[in-house]
Amino acid sequence: MSSYEPVERVFGSETELCSLVLLQEQQAMLNGKLPKQLGSSVLSKAINGFHRLDAGDFFQFYDDIGLSLQLSSFAEGSYRFTSNNVITANGGRLYIDSGDHMEVTTPEVRTARQVVLYELAAEQIAVNAFRAMVDFGVADAFRMNKRNFDRVGNSWGAHENLHVSTVLENEEYHYRQLFAAHNVTRAIYTGSGGVLQSAQNRFVTSPRLYLCGELTNSAPYASLKPIVFYGLKDLDDDRGRYHNVSGDANSSPFAILAKHAMNSVVARLIEAGIDMSEIYLDDPLEAAYQVSTVANLKQKTPIILLSNGEMASASMIQRYICETALSHADQIGLTKEEIAVTLEVQRVCEQIERDIDDVSDCVEWVARLRYLQRTFDTEDLLAVDQSGDLFAADMHWDRIDGGKAAAIRTKGWGWRGFDRAFGRHDIDRAKTTPPMDTRANKRISVLSQGVMLARATIGFLEVRHGDLKTEIKMFDPLDSTPVGQLSTHDIE
Repeated sequence: MSSYEPVERVFGSETELCSLVLLQEQQAMLNGKLPKQLGSSVLSKAINGFHRLDAGDFFQFYDDIGLSLQLSSFAEGSYRFTSNNVITANGGRLYIDSGDHMEVTTPEVRTARQVVLYELAAEQIAVNAFRAMVDFGVADAFRMNKRNFDRVGNSWGAHENLHVSTVLENEEYHYRQLFAAHNVTRAIYTGSGGVLQSAQNRFVTSPRLYLCGELTNSAPYASLKPIVFYGLKDLDDDRGRYHNVSGDANSSPFAILAKHAMNSVVARLIEAGIDMSEIYLDDPLEAAYQVSTVANLKQKTPIILLSNGEMASASMIQRYICETALSHADQIGLTKEEIAVTLEVQRVCEQIERDIDDVSDCVEWVARLRYLQRTFDTEDLLAVDQSGDLFAADMHWDRIDGGKAAAIRTKGWGWRGFDRAFGRHDIDRAKTTPPMDTRANKRISVLSQGVMLARATIGFLEVRHGDLKTEIKMFDPLDSTPVGQLSTHDIE
């Protein structure tokens, strides 16, 4: 389209974490015999998704007094919103979401690479807040996993946000169909992997994708999670926020980078009016099942029926997206980062077709599968005794307070496609420094003035000074202009 102008991107992520906090009054209960059935005990309210406590199992625990009231005290440098909802020093958030999961969000950033940096920083903000609770004697111990599913088939959010043109709303059919094809087939390189009882104790490539039950919906708390979340959020005249809810929570930096950069690439194809109908899926839900269970098959990239009656593998569909985007790079306005990531995804897909072990250095489900197979000295995980050992080993993979993936990530695993891995100094700085080129900078310029935060959404802050209050609008995510010194005259 001759009138097409590429949209300036803003990225962000929201990740609900698996967290266990043991407070002193619960420690005695958990040190001895673990109750098989919780019934109406005090712990029953603390379990989210895990119906019993097996040895070596992991469960989610929140205490009304213990965790909720402590987040604002122990999240380093944060600005208190409510007792269990804080804005972090870098402009992101740390809070207890509606499902009683602790959620961390990145601030708004301008590149997919920055999403990786700030997501790693968000992990550390959460871990450090819990560690401080232990250090100060509020809690006896904690565990934290970066995953958005449990073994019995419950799932929660690891959401990807992208600033897009409202052309996507106008191109409803193409928006749904192309993002369905992309979100399903990208799991061959973005899937986190994991073992699910609801999948007959099988290892699945992408737990969240496996658990999706609808093609599309626009209800944020729908019980059936969609492959494509339809309906842009936070709309203005020509821009909105694409919100993807079908992805996994990843430990691999490459997967985080690829998810966000390729979302932008696919959105640009739609925004520019490029015909991609050749790869629309005949049945996205069936295709999601095929891709999710590919780890159990000899055919590592499943053959999928397209809406035109042709057959294609998941890797072929991804390579088609990459090749089309690169051939129209100038027309659709690909950035240098998007070109680099697209080329890397293309190479990874080609390697997957040859031998999945060639991508174990960056594709998380492959690395996780091989870790479990080595742990139990077998290629057939279904043959492993299902007493809980398999699930316990799987839970160890994505612990961010010292698990397998976190340990090997510091040694270089998962960094493919980066010029260099982020060092500890970079991550430490990102924990307390907002991006200077988005509204996160504006947000922190207000809160750092010592005012009390009364209410907050993505688009505004309500701050108080004594009995006076003011509402500061910040609807444009690209508006990074700091707010000057507020006076009591401004707050009224």
